[in-house]
Amino acid sequence: MVRVTTFVAACPGNNTDANDYRAVRSDSRAELPTICAICRKVSSPVITLTTELGLDRSNAANIVDRLTKRGLLRQKVSAADQRKKEITITKAGEKIMDQLEGCAQRFQRKLLGPLTDSEREVFIDLLTRLVQGNNHLGRALLRMT
Repeated sequence: MVRVTTFVAACPGNNTDANDYRAVRSDSRAELPTICAICRKVSSPVITLTTELGLDRSNAANIVDRLTKRGLLRQKVSAADQRKKEITITKAGEKIMDQLEGCAQRFQRKLLGPLTDSEREVFIDLLTRLVQGNNHLGRALLRMT
């Protein structure tokens, strides 16, 4: 399965399970991509998020502060550079990500259900090529994993 967590987070009306979305509901469309980006790393400074998500520094810092207050992220001063804060995901943040991943997988199965296995492979390959071919047009480059 292709990881579509950010897509599902942006599409709460997918009717997979209303409780799934409520469990990970966010007040800001940028909060879920932020926690997804941090979840993929051991730790990350805010400046990395600004580049990765196409956010300005102030907005990224506010999002990280909100997620920290909700107990989903942890911030600590970097040992290497006292001017920077390292951001990591908490156990509660990991739990939210696990819930969201399950929601995303169910939605993906439902969305791609009408296609055969070979059609799914072609569809995902074509979407991937479109994203990669147009990646330079976005505010932030998508890192395909």
